[in-house]
Amino acid sequence: TVTIHEKNGIKYAFLSYTTATNGLVPAEDYYVNVYDEELVKQDIEKAADADVIIVAMHWGSEYTHTPTAEETEIAEYLSSLGVDLIIGSHPHVIQPIAYVGDTLVIYSLGNFISAQHPLGLEKIIGLLVGVDIVVDGDKVTFENLNYELLYTYCEPGYQNFSIMPFDVLDDTILANHEAIEQEYLAIVKSEGL
Repeated sequence: TVTIHEKNGIKYAFLSYTTATNGLVPAEDYYVNVYDEELVKQDIEKAADADVIIVAMHWGSEYTHTPTAEETEIAEYLSSLGVDLIIGSHPHVIQPIAYVGDTLVIYSLGNFISAQHPLGLEKIIGLLVGVDIVVDGDKVTFENLNYELLYTYCEPGYQNFSIMPFDVLDDTILANHEAIEQEYLAIVKSEGL
């Protein structure tokens, strides 16, 4: 079933799908929604009473900052069905935020907390995003989009993890943190934002 929730007078549906299960087969169909265009279409039709439809997508290729062709095709399909907001995960690195039609797409939030330090800096940087959703009749818009980079800090031996916004970092925690922040913010920001 598709559940419709309400917050601040706005009815919303939150749907979730994955394009891959890393070779694992779920014991039951309801454990995970494997992406299928027909399933998604049916679910969105069930959510017709919602003012806003949000989809969490587990998609893309790991460790690439550029959305894959599959991600952009799925984003276009979801947008054509009336999805308002897409929140992506799985690449383990941040990817751009962009509009596809009227749909706000956060392609990848990266890692929120990670012990992937030996695999490179990009795997311990995540993205926190906030936005105001405005509903006016049948029209959904987004205002006050803001985002900030997060850094996963840990002590040697992978102990005492901390999630730190870049604005509290200094060079003793992450050398060249200001330049790194600008480099990664450039990945996130797309034209039209």
